[in-house]
Amino acid sequence: MAINKSVIGETFVRAGQITEEQLKLVQKKQETTGKRLEDVLQEEGLMTEEEIKQFLKRKFNIGFVDLAKQEIQTDTPLLLSEELARKYTVIPFKKSSYRLLVAMADPYDLQAIEELTVATELNILPRQAEAKEIMKKINDHYGEEQSGDLSPAAEIDFAEEEKIVKLRAQSKLEEEAKKAEEAAKKQAELEVKRKAEEAARKKAEAEAQKAEEEARQRAEEEAKRKAEAEARRRAEEEAKRRAEEAQRKAEEEARKRAEAEAKKKAETEAKRKAAEKAKKQAELEAKRKAKEESKKKIALEEEKGRKKAGKDEVLSEEKEEKKLSKQEKKKLETKRARLGAILVEKGLISEDNLEAALKIQKETKKKLGEILVDNGLVQEDDLVDILSEQMGFPYVELSKVLINPKVPGLIKESLARKHVLIPIKIENGRLVVAMSDPLNVYAVDDIRIATGYGVIPYIAGKREILKAIEFHYGQQSTEEAIEDLMRELDAEEMEELDQKTLDEINNAPLVRLVNSLLRQAVIMKASDIHVEPFESRVRVRFRIDGDLQEIMSLDINTHAAVVARIKIMGKMDIAEKRIPQDGRVGIKIEDRRIDLRLASMPTTYGEKMVIRLLDRENIFIHKSQLGFTEANIERLDKIIRYPYGIILATGPTGCGKTSTLYTVLSELNKVNRNIITIEDPVEFKISGINQVQVNPKANLTFANGLRSILRQDPDIIMVGEIRDTETVQIAVRAAITGHLVLSTVHTNDTASTIIRLIDMGIEPYLISNSVVGIIAQRLVKKICPECKEKYQSTEKERLLLEIDSSVPLYTGRGCPTCNNTGYKGRTAIAEIMEMDAKVKRLIDIGESADLIKQTAKEHGMIDLQENCRELVLNGVTTIDEYIRNTYIS
Repeated sequence: MAINKSVIGETFVRAGQITEEQLKLVQKKQETTGKRLEDVLQEEGLMTEEEIKQFLKRKFNIGFVDLAKQEIQTDTPLLLSEELARKYTVIPFKKSSYRLLVAMADPYDLQAIEELTVATELNILPRQAEAKEIMKKINDHYGEEQSGDLSPAAEIDFAEEEKIVKLRAQSKLEEEAKKAEEAAKKQAELEVKRKAEEAARKKAEAEAQKAEEEARQRAEEEAKRKAEAEARRRAEEEAKRRAEEAQRKAEEEARKRAEAEAKKKAETEAKRKAAEKAKKQAELEAKRKAKEESKKKIALEEEKGRKKAGKDEVLSEEKEEKKLSKQEKKKLETKRARLGAILVEKGLISEDNLEAALKIQKETKKKLGEILVDNGLVQEDDLVDILSEQMGFPYVELSKVLINPKVPGLIKESLARKHVLIPIKIENGRLVVAMSDPLNVYAVDDIRIATGYGVIPYIAGKREILKAIEFHYGQQSTEEAIEDLMRELDAEEMEELDQKTLDEINNAPLVRLVNSLLRQAVIMKASDIHVEPFESRVRVRFRIDGDLQEIMSLDINTHAAVVARIKIMGKMDIAEKRIPQDGRVGIKIEDRRIDLRLASMPTTYGEKMVIRLLDRENIFIHKSQLGFTEANIERLDKIIRYPYGIILATGPTGCGKTSTLYTVLSELNKVNRNIITIEDPVEFKISGINQVQVNPKANLTFANGLRSILRQDPDIIMVGEIRDTETVQIAVRAAITGHLVLSTVHTNDTASTIIRLIDMGIEPYLISNSVVGIIAQRLVKKICPECKEKYQSTEKERLLLEIDSSVPLYTGRGCPTCNNTGYKGRTAIAEIMEMDAKVKRLIDIGESADLIKQTAKEHGMIDLQENCRELVLNGVTTIDEYIRNTYIS
């Protein structure tokens, strides 16, 4: 059959299997030779037989159909002529408005599909079926194939046929008899076998019963023996306990008697000493009085000879002394009063500010400098500098001083906080103390009495001193709490946390220990606390700027109580130690609201606890504070202005993806927008945004929650993380139907995110149409500004950064401010890919991630490596951070 237009051939072209020119060549050869389309394709080497079958299987979803069970619509086979049906052994069995399902003996026959398509003008969907079933259905629907009149030579000899039938019947009877005989024989064998098995079973049951009886007797004897042994053991323990109890009572009574006798003896001795002391004092007083009486008599005799002028001179000297004292006092008051005048003279405050501050001072009785600093009128550093100059005390910047931890330990934390001071060093046998008020003589006397050292006062800012107190006494406070806890908890009873210990969980030392750990972590800006038990100790580590640092080591006996206290805070089950648990609690430390996410994990030596600290005040930052370059902020602004599409943040755990998304959400949070998030867990609560917590126990997964969100009329949706194919499919569907979707995914950079989405089953054309921007980011540590120093780069570093020897690099030497690490704080590096026309075209044709990334860079994208290189050259971070975060070997 000649076909002018090849429907199947055009399908091959649309799928990219062959070109238009190749199709024309194949059609021309097909018309000339009359061969089938697939044969010509194979001969020309355009497609193999396997490739054709695989394509057809994908295109038509070819499966097997059982025609014996398949109901065929009455008029469906009539859509096809009997000639075509018999020619290709096919039969139509189901029809829709534009499709026709056809059972075929060979569903991969392109010629057959082609002719059926042309004949029916419908889309043919071939299905595999057995040829004999197809022929049976053809005969049923089209009638038996007519073969015409039989020739005389082909007529059947009915007599011969009858004979054959009889022979067949006799043969069948013999066969059936033989089968019956074999069945009877088999039955007899089975009966014999059954009887043998029955006998064996009875024998086995008898043996088992006998063995069971013997085992029962042995068990009873063993139980009796154990019971007797247990009774003996208990009797021995009871006797031992009573003996110990009697001994303890005897010792207690003896101790009490000894204490009473010692107390009585001490009281007698004290009374004797007091009497002796009183007697001596009385004797000394009598002698002193006698001596004074004698002196008075001599003085009176001398005074008799003095004149009145002499008396007037004494009175004049006393008046002069009082006058001098008043002048010094007035001078001091004038010196203090001049502080305001100096600040006005230096232009730090105005006359109006000074008058207002003096008015507040009269009402509150606070110091003038404290009022000015608290109201933001003067910087504390400027005020301390002026006070140092005015009072004559040296000024010390505590942030730049390395303090020996033993020096602050010379005084109690309560004394340091009471007078706002801190010892910083011992110099020439005297104690140098940084004070907010060095004129406070009471504070100086208290330190002298407490330490036994002479005091050299220095002046420092109140806030700096308080910060130093928190840093140096935080560890000391924790250690004191540990000591108190160890005194209160019996070390031998800490192996198992019994009810008595549970009742003592809320005692002061334990609460103080945990609170001290939390406060110290907040002050040191830690993101996580790790409490890890080992054989003989408990290690406590803080994660600061992305790295874990060991802070202290606790006694192993404190572990159970500390873990129980943390569990109680997070409303976790303190009795369950075999499985991991999660908890959450909000606390207030240093006037800051902190969210704690708690997680326990059973380990070899006990439960490990990890506490994630989330500072609510630091999460909501403006996009200018993210650390992005100006170019990246412009690209970010551009992609978040899209009314619909997907914006993805990508990177490893702890790279700041959540902070970036929360910043974007805060930017988009307007009263005229309905914003809904689904998170696991909800890390921070944002006013004006509907936030949903994933709950797998209630079957509230990301996918199910996202489906429900789409029925809530949202404008903007945030999905905490895209983890599976179902979630990403729903997110894509939401994006192409007019919603802006924000989410995160774990990939290394922007271009590999596209490959990841394809790997999760999303078609490339859907990705190019739905994704509007991808943000890949990392966090790099910043060099500490207090100990930052310049150095000459090495040849390897110059080669790596593509610079010459004239360009300096920077590093951190290590100082008290950065805990001797050389780093203080972190900043972000990012690459932001915008989906322009060129990138979309590359995605559609399935190009590699490398080519997509290269094209994006040509269109203005700054990648992670280049962004980090800029920070290194600008002295923000180090070459080590550049290597660590941008995968350079």
